[in-house]
Amino acid sequence: MSDAAFVTTAAASWASGRAVFAIVGPSENELLGAMGFVGPAEDGTAEIGYWVSPWARGRGVARTATRLICRWAFVELGLFRIEWQTFVGNETSRRVAESCGFRYEGVLRGRSSQRGERRDHWVAGLLRTDPAAIDLCAPSTRL
Repeated sequence: MSDAAFVTTAAASWASGRAVFAIVGPSENELLGAMGFVGPAEDGTAEIGYWVSPWARGRGVARTATRLICRWAFVELGLFRIEWQTFVGNETSRRVAESCGFRYEGVLRGRSSQRGERRDHWVAGLLRTDPAAIDLCAPSTRL
């Protein structure tokens, strides 16, 4: 996705109540990917998602961004649960979620449509009371 396309998409997302955060490189002028955040809901939950540009993959970008957004959601927003979903078969995204402490919970059959075809999703959750979240939120934890 181009920088211009990201800005246009992000602005529309924020206007509809869905947060989108840019993942940028150290110079802050290189778009590496994005984090989507839907919530918080009244029940103390939210959903996250992410994508990383091909040239930035394999550098821990998604993992670091996921940990940052989860820490923010638990500490600053006081959420209890963060949910992650992806199409069944997206092993890279699943590895990122699991490395951040998300626990696989199952398959949502026919959850969404892609190119006119219904697709199943994997779903996982991270609770504020999970050991990974407790460690993540500790003041001494470096991301």
